[in-house]
Amino acid sequence: MQIVQIQDRRLGLLHYFFMLVILGYIVGFTVLWQMRYLKTEAPVGSIRTSLMSPQTKGLTPPAAENITYCLQNSASTNGYPTLEHGAMFVTTRITNTSQDLKDGCSLTNNTCKYVPVSPPNDIYIADIEDFTLLIDHAMYTSQLGIQANGQDLSGSLIDSNGDKVTNLPAGDTVGMIGKQDILHMSVVLRAAGIDSLDTPGFNDPKKSKRDDGIVLLVFITYSNTYSYNTNNINYEITVKAVSDTKFKSEQPIYTKSYEKRVIWNRHGVRLLFLTVGSLGKFDFQTLLLTFVSGIGLLAVSTLIVDVIAVRLMPGRQTYKKYKYQETPITDPAEATEVYARLDGSCDSDYHTTVNRA
Repeated sequence: MQIVQIQDRRLGLLHYFFMLVILGYIVGFTVLWQMRYLKTEAPVGSIRTSLMSPQTKGLTPPAAENITYCLQNSASTNGYPTLEHGAMFVTTRITNTSQDLKDGCSLTNNTCKYVPVSPPNDIYIADIEDFTLLIDHAMYTSQLGIQANGQDLSGSLIDSNGDKVTNLPAGDTVGMIGKQDILHMSVVLRAAGIDSLDTPGFNDPKKSKRDDGIVLLVFITYSNTYSYNTNNINYEITVKAVSDTKFKSEQPIYTKSYEKRVIWNRHGVRLLFLTVGSLGKFDFQTLLLTFVSGIGLLAVSTLIVDVIAVRLMPGRQTYKKYKYQETPITDPAEATEVYARLDGSCDSDYHTTVNRA
């Protein structure tokens, strides 16, 4: 192996320039901008929801056909089932059907069936957009040991365009320290890009969303990497509507005895709450691994300057002659160092390895 030292200011400065760019990429972009000195982990969340009916009730029937009557329902019966972890079902329409046991048979008989005794009728819940939704949430990371309650954090509601929602109705709160998140259903729907439940449904365009039901995914995204102070944790609430879907749930209600029952076929807004995001904490091993993997890029600068020296520079034939020099040396243990001084006035040196033919 021979080592050729080419004293050419242009190649030397170019080599140092590429090394500086790569070093800036490692430190400036990878370490500082991408925060690759942090060990990150996705949080696990606990979410409790509650529905409250409007304080001032009004009768605002939806613009739908074949409405028998409109019901001003309470939050306790409109939210079904009453308690679900990370989910809620808000009823917008109920198809009510009364049933009796056929011919008075007993349920001990496997062939006994309930039969309708009256035609089904539709009930639409009035003022469903004015119901308010309480979201009480908390998160935890098992490896990093970071935990927080939503009331202790700053946050915001993001609309379907990715913008922060600022014009909230009176009484609504999101991301205010010391307060729980409370949102009108109309605000939740608009955040998902739904201006009205009376627009065509996602599953059947012939029916309205109020009539057919919809599914909404509510993402609570936690992060502490929006600034260099990882003690500041923030969250964002985004709502996404699932296309080509509808939602319904049947609820049997037994009246005076098991022989008689009422079936409530509920359609409405299905809310699924998901905890997502990424939380980070400084970790020296992660920082060291980032540096080691980035330092390997410095070899690229040498390769680029090698190609420029023997392919593009005016003295490429001379550089190539010394870089790829035939030598009678046959013992691999022997090595000579060849100094090709092409410009004695230069101070910048560029070193390259010679490949022996």
